[in-house]
Amino acid sequence: MSTRSLIVAAMVAGLALAATDSEAKRVGGGRTTGATKPASSTTKKADDEVKKDSGTSVNISPRIPRGSGSQAAPAAAGAAAGAAAGSAAAAVDSSPSAEELARKRNEELARVRKRIDDDAKLRKADEEAKQQQDLEKALAAKKQREAQEAQKRAAFEREREAKRREQERQSQCVIKPVMTDDDIARCRAARGG
Repeated sequence: MSTRSLIVAAMVAGLALAATDSEAKRVGGGRTTGATKPASSTTKKADDEVKKDSGTSVNISPRIPRGSGSQAAPAAAGAAAGAAAGSAAAAVDSSPSAEELARKRNEELARVRKRIDDDAKLRKADEEAKQQQDLEKALAAKKQREAQEAQKRAAFEREREAKRREQERQSQCVIKPVMTDDDIARCRAARGG
């Protein structure tokens, strides 16, 4: 990232120099001789210097026209180049290194992954708890159904036993044309009365 910012700073400085140089020529501030260099060669030179440099500083030297022309434009160009170089150097110094950025990014990724894992664990625990509650509810409902069925069966068995006893009592009472007192008493007891 620091190499890109240095290249951008060099390009800005080169464009600033080219603009101030052409502005000075238009106003009539500089003498035109065969010894002038085109602005594109200075940017290429600055780019080459940036590529060769280790990335710690930028060395930009503005092209100053010599002669009886105005000195304000070259001074402004020098100031612009100095400011661009200074801001590029400040950007390099103030920006964190690539290793530090990678370390911070990895730490943030680790925090995000941990948060995602924690959320997944909580979700899984919630799902397991819900499944456990559902299972407990199903077991309780099953027990209740079984208890109701057992009560119904017991009531049915009591009814059936009562009917069987009644039939047994009634079968003991056989009405005959001639009955003894014991037969009559048995029939009365069988009828409940």
